[in-house]
Amino acid sequence: MTFKFNNLLELIKHFSDEKTCYEYLGEKLWGGTPACPHCGSVHVYVTKTRSKNPAKQGIPEYRCAEKGCCRNFSATVGTIFEGSKLPLSKWFAAIWLCATSSKGISSLNLSKQLGFTQKTSWFVLSRIREMFKDTNPTMLLSGTIEADETFVGGAEKNKHMSKRVNPPVKGKRTSKRKPIEKTVVLGLIEREGKM
Repeated sequence: MTFKFNNLLELIKHFSDEKTCYEYLGEKLWGGTPACPHCGSVHVYVTKTRSKNPAKQGIPEYRCAEKGCCRNFSATVGTIFEGSKLPLSKWFAAIWLCATSSKGISSLNLSKQLGFTQKTSWFVLSRIREMFKDTNPTMLLSGTIEADETFVGGAEKNKHMSKRVNPPVKGKRTSKRKPIEKTVVLGLIEREGKM
């Protein structure tokens, strides 16, 4: 079950209800056979939805049948969606926006586009970025490597006096050379390869 969406409207139209979202997530996680995220057992059974939220009615919840486990779970347990009150359709839209924005997306911009608060969009973005992070890099760069660096940060003269590295002393001349208090960003790329 793989879909290719050309724009955000197609994605929102396809994942319009929560049941479709949960079915898609369950298919991606388990391949059609639900497995307990706590113990890994496939001996599970479907329980009645205990949620009072009408949007979550009809969404399957499971219970592990193993003696040592016997815990309830749904497709969101063990994922970035666990514990969130946001609908999965908004999560999917946020992931699509993050993945397709060439220069990234700010929490303020995401909140305006999807209609929730900036604080919520900051939380969503932090979880999505954590998901995108490669925790186990398997390959080192090889061959011809190109490197470049830049300094990021504002000029000292534009900072508040209390934040400056060397604030000017009244009556004394300061030297023209000032220390750089900027963050260094370094990038390495394998020629026609990984970054």
